[in-house]
Parts: sequence; C-alpha cells; structure tokens
Amino acid sequence: MYKSFISVFKEVVRLYSNINAIEIAKFNKEYVDENSCSKSNSQSSSLLVSHLTFDQLDRLSDLVAQSLINIVNNSNGNNNIKSKKVIVIGVLAQHSYQLIISILAIFKAGYVYLPLDLSFPKERLLYMIENSDCSLIITQHQQHNYFNDCNSSVSDSHHHCIDCLIDNHLDSSLSYNNDNNICFQPLNNNSDDLAYLIYTSGSTGKPKGVEVNHAGIVNFLECQIDAFQMRGNHTRILQSLPVCFDASLSEIGCSLLSGSTLVIAESVEQSAIVRASPKYFFDYLGCNRVTTVMLAPSFISQIQLSEIDSIVPQSLETIVVGGEVCPTSVISDWIKFVRLVSVYGPTEATVCSSLLIFPKSHAVNQQLPNTNSIGNPIANTDIYLVTSQQSRVSVGQVGEEGEIYISGIGVARAYRGLDELTAERFTVDSVTGVKTFRTGDWGRMLSDGTIEFRGRIDNQVKFNGQRIELDEISRSIELYPLVQQAIVDIKQLPNSGDKIMVAYITMKDIPICQANIHNQEYNNNDIKSIVNKFLAVRLPKYMIPSHYVIMKQGFPINSNEKIDRSKLPLPEDISSTTSTNNNSETIESLLQIMLSAVLTTNSIDVNADLISDYGLNSIGSIRFIQLARSHGIHITPIVIYRERTIQRIAKSLQHHHQNDNKSTNTNNNSEVEQSVLNLKKIADQLINNYLTTETTTTLKANSNNSNSSSNNKNSILLTGSTGNLDILKSEEYKDYDIYLLVRNRESAISTIYNQIDYLNDPIANQLKSRVILVTGDLLASENSNSNSYIGIDPSILNDIVKSVTIVIHSAATVHMNYSFQQMVNENVVGLLNLLKLLQQCSQLKQFHYLSTLSVLLSNSDKWCDNSNNNNNNTFVTIYNNESVFQHHDSNIIYGAYAQTKWINEYILETTLSISECRSNNFNTHIHRPAMICSKSPSSTNYLSRLLHSSIAIKCYPSLPQRIHTDITPIDSFIQSFTNNLMKSQLQQQTTNNIQYYLYHNQSISLLNLFKELKTTKNNNNNITTNNNNNNNNELQLPLEMISTSEWKSRIIEQSECIPNMMNFITLLDILDENNDYI
Repeated sequence: MYKSFISVFKEVVRLYSNINAIEIAKFNKEYVDENSCSKSNSQSSSLLVSHLTFDQLDRLSDLVAQSLINIVNNSNGNNNIKSKKVIVIGVLAQHSYQLIISILAIFKAGYVYLPLDLSFPKERLLYMIENSDCSLIITQHQQHNYFNDCNSSVSDSHHHCIDCLIDNHLDSSLSYNNDNNICFQPLNNNSDDLAYLIYTSGSTGKPKGVEVNHAGIVNFLECQIDAFQMRGNHTRILQSLPVCFDASLSEIGCSLLSGSTLVIAESVEQSAIVRASPKYFFDYLGCNRVTTVMLAPSFISQIQLSEIDSIVPQSLETIVVGGEVCPTSVISDWIKFVRLVSVYGPTEATVCSSLLIFPKSHAVNQQLPNTNSIGNPIANTDIYLVTSQQSRVSVGQVGEEGEIYISGIGVARAYRGLDELTAERFTVDSVTGVKTFRTGDWGRMLSDGTIEFRGRIDNQVKFNGQRIELDEISRSIELYPLVQQAIVDIKQLPNSGDKIMVAYITMKDIPICQANIHNQEYNNNDIKSIVNKFLAVRLPKYMIPSHYVIMKQGFPINSNEKIDRSKLPLPEDISSTTSTNNNSETIESLLQIMLSAVLTTNSIDVNADLISDYGLNSIGSIRFIQLARSHGIHITPIVIYRERTIQRIAKSLQHHHQNDNKSTNTNNNSEVEQSVLNLKKIADQLINNYLTTETTTTLKANSNNSNSSSNNKNSILLTGSTGNLDILKSEEYKDYDIYLLVRNRESAISTIYNQIDYLNDPIANQLKSRVILVTGDLLASENSNSNSYIGIDPSILNDIVKSVTIVIHSAATVHMNYSFQQMVNENVVGLLNLLKLLQQCSQLKQFHYLSTLSVLLSNSDKWCDNSNNNNNNTFVTIYNNESVFQHHDSNIIYGAYAQTKWINEYILETTLSISECRSNNFNTHIHRPAMICSKSPSSTNYLSRLLHSSIAIKCYPSLPQRIHTDITPIDSFIQSFTNNLMKSQLQQQTTNNIQYYLYHNQSISLLNLFKELKTTKNNNNNITTNNNNNNNNELQLPLEMISTSEWKSRIIEQSECIPNMMNFITLLDILDENNDYI
C-alpha cells in the first residue's frame, strides 16, 4: 500500500515532536587554528541554529512551502511558471539544515526536487537547470549571485534565498511572528507524481536526468530503517554523502522517517577537513556520538586492519556501504568492530533495491555470505537475471549468468528528454506486466537464490580472442592475503596500439610491533611474480594480467567517491611519476610530484587551488598525507584546506620546520616512553578532575550509614565480563548475584551464555539464574539531566550501590597502535568513572584490579628468565609492598598500555583514603599477569597468532635464541586468579591494605617456547607446555623447526588452513633471523 513521504513524516513529528531531528556537529578544536577556513559558517541565516526538533523542522518547512506556492502563484509574464504541469525547484545548497527544510518544503508543496551540488562546475549546473526546465532555485545567502559571471539565461529572478525567508518570518526562538502564524496543509503526493530529478553521468558527455516518482521512496526507506537498526532518538546518522549522489536521500530520509537525529557539519570546509584523515573522521563521529554512517567502499578500504580498532568510536554501530563492490577482506576486517550493510540499487530504481547484512562478529573463520552478492530484494521489488538469449533465469539455475533486471514500485519514470534511451532501458515485464529497468549489470545466480554481482556489462571485454570478465580477475587477486584491493583494466599502448591487461592493486600495511620496523618495499615485478603464481591455480592463463601497478597513493576517485577507471595510468607513467630523489628536490617540487601521482596528472600549477581547480577530495587528501609522511614530511588536513596551493603549503611547512621537528621528536618519544614523574603529574591532574571533594563527602555520608541497608543479599560487580565469567563458578560465590557490566546487551547475552554452557558443571549452570546483565559504558560522559550514571538504569544502579561487596575490574583496551592519550581516554577514564560509582557502594569489601607485569621496571628483580629454569614452578607470587610509589621519578615506563596501567595503580594507591572512610576491612588487590596467551585462534595479540599459525602448519621458524617474550597461559591465569579471589574472601584483612599478585613473572626464549609446543591429533588449536597437564589419551606430536624463509613460504601456501589468516599475514615480514624484536 502506497504511503507518501510527507504523511509518514507527519506521523513521526507527532511521535517525536520534541526530539532533535537535526544537530549541527561539534568540531574538535585541535583540528583548526585561528586562521582556519573551517570557521566559515554555513549558517548564513541570522538565526544561529545548533539543533532543530522535529516540530520546529515541520513548522519551518511549512513556512517555506507556503512561500514557494506564493511565488509560483504570483508569477507572470515570460516567467509564468504556474502554467507548467511540473514545477522543478533547484536547491543550490551545501549540507545544512536549510537543505533539509528545502526538500521537505518542495515535497509539501507538490513540486519536484532538483539537487544542485556546489562542487559541480557551473557549466554542468547550468546544463542541468536548463535541461530540467527548472522554475526556481533555492539558495543561501552566499549563493545570491552565484551565476552572475556566467553567460546564461538564469537570472536573479530565479533565485530565492531560504535564509531570507526564514529571517523574515521567524524570531530568535524559532517561533512564528504573530502576523505570520499560518496553518499550512501540505499537498498529498500521489504515487505517480514526480518527486525528484537527479542527474548521472551520460555516455554522450552530458549528464542524463533520471525522473523518479514518489511511489518507491517510503518503500525503500522503511526497508533501510529496519536493516540499519535505526531506533528513534538512540540513532544518530551523519549526513556525509555528496548532494549529487542519490544515496544522500537515504541519509536524510532514514533519519526523518525513523525519529532519529541527523548530524550535519557546520560548513563544507569542516566536512572536508575531517574526511581528509581517517583519524579525524572517526574522532568526529565519536565526538558527535554518531551510530550510523554511510560510506563509499573506497573510503573504508583506505584504512588498514591495524588502524581500525584504534579509530572506531564506541558509539558507532553500523556502516552502510554501496555504490561499488566492497572487497571481501575489507568486510572481514570491519565486521569485527561494527555491523556492515551493503546496499545495491541504481539511481533508476529509487536509490536502493536490495540489501546484504553482515552482523558484527568476532568469530574465527566465519563463513561470510558471498560478499559480491547483491543480497535480498527489498519489499515490493523483484530482481532477476535475463540471459543474452533473452530468457529469464530461474532461482534453481545455479551458476547461470545474465543481465540484472529490476522491477517493482521503485523503478523510475524515464530519462529526461531521452525517449530512445528510455525505451531501451525501461521495459515492461512480459510475465507480470510490471515496469522493469535493465541495469547494465552482469550477475550470476547463487545457490541461496540471491544474485552475485559480476560487474558491468561494459566491463566484459574480448581480449586475445577470449571474452573476459575483468571483475572476476579483480576478485581473485583480492584473495591474496597481502592485497587490499584490486582493479583490472585493459589499456592500449600509445605507440603501438597494442592492448595489455593491467592489474592495479593496493597493498595491506605491515604493522609496527614493539620496534621500529621498516616495511618491505614491493616493486611491480615482485608482485607480478608472487600474485600470478597465486592466480595460476585459480584462473586460466588468458585471464592472468601481464602487468601490475602498485597504487601506493590509492585509486583515482571521481566526485561520487567511486573509482575512476579512466584515470588509471599506464605502468610506465606510474614508474616515472613516483620516482623521486629527496636529496635534490625542494619541498615544493617534491609536493608537486606527490600530488601529480595522487591526482594522476602530469603537471600541477604550484599556485593553483588544489580543491577547486584540481578536485582534491577527502580520499585524495588522505593519500597525499600518507605519501608525504612516507617521505618525512608531516602534513595535516588543516594545512591543506587552509593553504590550498602547493606553494603556500610548502611555505607553511618551511616556516614551521624547526619547531615542528622539535615537537615531533618530543611527541614520538612520549608515545613510546613516559617518566614516572610525568605519569604522576598526569595521574594527579586526573584525580583532581574526576574524584572531587564533593564525591568524597558523599562517600563519607554513605559510609556513616553503611549498616542502614535493608538488602542483605551480597553481589559482585564484574567489568570485562565477556571473557572472565568462569572465575565466579566456585562454591564460595553460589549465593552471590553477579552484575555484569556490558556495553551491548544483545551481543553480550550470546557470548556470556555460551561461556556458561562451555563450563558445563552444576555450579556454572546456576550462574544463569544469578547473572544480571547491566547495560552501561565506563567511558560514557556524565549527564546532569539524567538520573542514570554511565548509562546504567537508575533502579539497577540503586541495587548495585546497596548490595555490591566485591568488584572485579578487568575491562581494558589492549592496543599497541593506540596513542598515549587514546589509551588514557579508554583505560584511565574508565577506572575513574568506576571509582566514582564505587564511592557510593556502602557494602564494598574488596576491589580487584587486573593490571599488567609491564608496570614493573625492566631492571626489576621481580623479573626472571625461565628459559633454562625448568625447576621454577611458582606461577604466582604475592607481595604486600610492591607499590608503584617505589619507582624513582626518573624511571621510564614503556608503551601506552603499561603507562595507563601504571597510572591506574597510582590512582588506586593515592585514593586509599576512600576506603579508609568506609571501614577497616576494605582491601584492594592488584593482579599483574604477563602477556596472556589465549587458546582462541581469534586472539588479537601477535604471540597467539604466531603460535596458532605454527600449530596449523605443524612447524615453526628457527628464530634466534636471544628473542624473548613474556607469557601467561590463560587457563593457568584464570585458575590462579580464582584461587586468590577465594583466599581473599576467606581471609579478610583487618587493615586497609593493597596486595600485589605477580603471575608468571618470567620471560622465555621464543625458540624454547616453540620447542615446548605440542599439537594434538584431535585438536590442532590446543596450546600446551611442559608445565601444564597433558591429556594422555591424545597423541602428542612435536612441531618441526625449519628456516624462517621456508616457514614464511609454507604460511603463504597453506593460508586457507590458518585461523584468522588475513589478520596474521601482515606480521610475516617482521620475522627474520636477523631481527632482535618481536
């Protein structure tokens, strides 16, 4: 049943009237300076709006709609637009609340929306205005005279400023003036009324306009809202896609029809700056608590796996990708952190025709659906294949190929003024009589009834007498573990006219692991040899490329952030463009060469505007920054968008060169090492900021009434619970309720209950009845307008405060690529927020904190080498006086993870006065394990990956004896931790004290560790050492030691049998007989 967009929007306004429909994004000040262009404000209205509620948005759009109707009805003379059957209204505006008001007003007035993207050349915009017979153009203040310098019939009478309309009729409170209080009744659009006209690239060199009716708009939006899991005011979606891209209507429509909040950048410059750096962009999402974002696959493909965990904010839940195929490896990497939804649909079928959902999952070797599948059709839509013989492919014809046809209510009306092309592409289904669109996409039927996208029909080429699908070759190359993305194209040599098959690829990064490791440089010939050997067992010879080009700066991108095949260079051009001599080139000329490579153009004017003249976009900026840094030149997005020309950028770099060098050296060192004195200063400042006098006073008041609680039920609060539930299965805790603090209740339920089932004993089974999942986030900011704290429901919070006697804080972020400040924000702020909560707990007796052995100094006598000490079986040592206060101010703590753990121990010891206020039987227990080595092949630390990969191929590399590591087997740690937990419960201390537990404080040679590894016949995933109990019923087989180079070759050859291979492959080049680091 048809529903109009405005009727559904009105219902949402009724339900969510006071919820923010729009918010202007907050912008991190560290990205800008006083001279930054980002201060250019898009809010050209005198009303400086930070947000609009649904009710305000509805009323404002009513006002503008009535104004548009008045303008049309009062038109006369040559511009008598009211006589037109279809009235097209162009909107010349950037991302802004004015754009949203304009679209709503056009729909309410019954007119047709024409997006006019300010990033387009004026000549293209003028063609669109004239071709569409556009009657009016809605602008903002900045665009009043936008076309005055053009020889065009578009005059000022066409332009009507929405800012002026708003200012004339509203006061500063966004209320109607008394004399303009109108009651507007929007037109009820029919399904076959034209809704919008959007222009796409045309084969003639001129863009072609696609006329889209109202029929399919609400249909696709409601399907997307469900697939994206948009849940009212919980969901915050970023408006980021270009206005010219029809998917921008998905961002806007999904938010408006779901009661969600649309987050809009304050200015075009602000949006460009944050998109020029993945770190800036994802920081921006976190700062604005964005939960859902739509991105081109080309954008997220720029980000390596080693970077994802360090930049994805906690708020982000769903990423929507579309517009082009997203590489399988990219999907596999990203679903460890967020949900991914792949959308498919041409402009001619109203934005979206099908969906493929990839749930967030940490599962090892998860069997993903075919990532090239276009997924399942949305409601009221049919998608099928038609062969070259014009026969329809049935669902049961698995493997059959054909052109993808789409039929249903979303199929567009026609191409504007192109009757012949419309007749060719828009047909009527001979069976159903429903209007159908021929997409020009080639597909193959899969066994699950969905269709695999095989590429564009025009990407099928005849090469050396063979018909070849270029996209099939690309997908095969992407299966090679070191390849990030691949594009295959046929190029013609300029002199001979001969054609060659060229594979253009981007490589995965090699991460830095505890050392300054120089990544291996691959050249085009190396890659050709390695990858073609890989392809030889997968493709026929005629489908194997003869040339390879490593695109170190990534693929050229068009204005819609899709890969531009026409700009893929010949192999010879790449080699000449990217060869540079740093010693002989000035900064200016070096920047010129780099940008020539990024923009794939041979000559760049050093005085030309890189953004407006050369179209440098966000992805191009990312590549330029990365390439510059590889040459030792530190450029930030703000420098690019402030200076804008090569000459000015170079002068800016030269001007700040000396100071930047000093600052960079200091920053680099601080990321690796921090003095104890500096850590103390940071910790003291954090204590002052978070643990205030008021909270201590509150604590004392609660302490004085500690016996007043009527709740005699004891309970335990556990953070980081999804991995440590089995420590509470002991008899001593059978009468305790267990509060598990989790960020995402839905994902936690299956994870935690699976643990309980795995424990498989009577006491463990009883845990299900005693486990209470508490939704909350230790990193959540405090909301003065809410009764909750860190997102915990107030009623549950009250129960926790009254009943908790034991707290086990094991939640922590472990990431070697995080900066020191990022780790402080994750680990230290989390502890401080927890302490503020615990200050209210009147029954608290014990606090257990999971720290790390790395807080001990490297010269501490608590470390010992166990490589040749098989008689030392002490797994845990207990100390009453092993405080971090004993460290001298000049001592150094290495690594951001250990530094934040050191700060947390310091905070716990400094705030012992908190426990003194409570009673004399409160104790703190600090547990310090070494690197915990998991049985799971999905473990993210390098050691677990190394061990599991060696077990999978039944051999290990002959590394030098001198390479050492610390290791704590997870089973042994949990058993020992549980024993210590029970002892602390049975033997309550009578004085305020801290006990320190050092677990397996030994280092061992990696070579000796490998020698102790055994693999079992029944289970190749078990890791055992001579110190553990072995199962005598299983056949124990020693691993074979081989040379490191041979071991690497076997890893590559047997990649399919190695768990989590895609994540491990980037570590291979670190391993070398001559390296001292791991």
